[in-house]
Parts: sequence; C-alpha cells; structure tokens
Amino acid sequence: MPTQPYKSLIRMLILSAGLIFGTGAWAEPPVNPTPAAQAHTTEVADLTKIQNAINTLEQQLDKQTSARDEEDEAEQKTLVPIVNVITVIGGPLLLMAFILVLGYRKQQMRMQQQIKLLDTLIAAGRDIPTELFTPRGEEKPPQHYLHSGLRYGFLGLGWLLAFSLLGKREIGYLGLIVLSFGASQLMIWKLSHAASANK
Repeated sequence: MPTQPYKSLIRMLILSAGLIFGTGAWAEPPVNPTPAAQAHTTEVADLTKIQNAINTLEQQLDKQTSARDEEDEAEQKTLVPIVNVITVIGGPLLLMAFILVLGYRKQQMRMQQQIKLLDTLIAAGRDIPTELFTPRGEEKPPQHYLHSGLRYGFLGLGWLLAFSLLGKREIGYLGLIVLSFGASQLMIWKLSHAASANK
C-alpha cells in the first residue's frame, strides 16, 4: 500500500504524544500520586488499547486486500486464455465474413444496375444485348487479378507485421494465409497477362 509509511508515522506520533502528555514526561513527577496522575495513567492505557485496536484493524484490512488481489489475479488468469481463443478463432472468421459481405454487396449492386439498364432499354424500345444475360465472373480481365492480388498481399503483410510487432506472432502467422492468397492472384494475373500478350 502506498500509505503504509504515513500510517506508521501517524501511529508513532500518537504514541509519543500519548506518552509525553499521559506520563507527564515534560514536568517533574509528583511525589504522591494524585487523581490527575491516575487519570493520565488510565489515558495512556486507553491510548494503548486504541493503538492495539488500530493495529488489528489494519492487519484485517491487509488480509482482505491481499485476498481480493489474489481473486483478481485468478480472474485474469482465466480471462486471458478465453480472450486469446476468441481472438485466434474469431479474428479470421470475422475477416472472412467481412470479405464475403463485401462481395455479396458488390454482386447485388451489379444486379441492380443491370436491371436498371434493362428497364431503360425496354422503355426506349431498343434491342437488348445478349451480353447482359451471360453470367458474369466466368472470364475476368487480367487487371482484376492484379488488383485483387495486391490488395490481399498487402492485407496479409499488414496483418503479419502488425501482430508480430505486438508480440502476438501466432496470430500474425494467419496473415500468411491471406498473403499466400494474394500471391496466387498475382500469379494468375501474370499467367493471364502473358497468355493475352501471346494472342
């Protein structure tokens, strides 16, 4: 406790004041004990009892605080593994869910744009191109793989570096998965780019 030196200093001051004023050390002792001297003696005894009571209360408080500290440490020891498990398992799952939700929203926006385009073509009385009915995503341009590879590569690298610098290398190693996915996208871009250049 930070107030422990102050408590002992206050305790010493109370005892010394009680001894000085209670025993009359500053004056000559009376030859015959008077009722005032007996009253001082009882006051000193009372101060000693009070001091003993204060000491026992302080000991009880110290025991209670040490027991609370031990309980807090036990709670922390049980919470740390739980948080680690949630972080290790939940982190990648949240990342994958985020990526899937973004992909779904992008697909929904594309479909809405296609429906609007069809409505405007029908309202204008024009012919509907057959390209609108072909499923998208079968043949992606090479630039898509380049952007995707760079995005996932830097995301995985950032994940790896951030958690490694924070001292959580086990979690940081999960960034290697995302980094590998980005590298595979870059390899697909390189191969498709070379194939389109040969045509």
